[in-house]
Amino acid sequence: MADKDKQKKESIFRRLAKHLLKNKELSDDEKEVLAATDKYIDDEKENDKPITLKSVLGGDILTTAFFRNQLGLLVVIGICLMLYVANRYECQRLQIQISDLRTELKTLEFDAISVSSKLTEATRQSKIENILKKDTANTLRTAMSAPYKLKKEDFE
Repeated sequence: MADKDKQKKESIFRRLAKHLLKNKELSDDEKEVLAATDKYIDDEKENDKPITLKSVLGGDILTTAFFRNQLGLLVVIGICLMLYVANRYECQRLQIQISDLRTELKTLEFDAISVSSKLTEATRQSKIENILKKDTANTLRTAMSAPYKLKKEDFE
């Protein structure tokens, strides 16, 4: 019943608008009001259409008044979603890089320990003495007497 009343009012409005346009010169303001009211009625008719799967898949739902009025908000939401996804990918990339660097650090620590061990073995006193004994041209020998400190008075 409400639909019939609505249709009746729309029909009356349209007939009145046509009558005013034919019989009387309207000012620019009056013409704008009639055009705005006519557009409002068309939008109301468009909003009365039921939402179907075909209208959703076909994209017709995006032309409804609700989506046109909320276009700015939808754009902001879309940008925020893109930033969220981009940030997530960047965080995952950094986590993978951190994991790789930790693995490399452990490997380098093991290498440093093994090099330090080899250096300690190569610089032992007994190892150096054996090397010096094998070299006949070398005059270096291990000291037979204990080392002692020289005092400044000894040089004067």
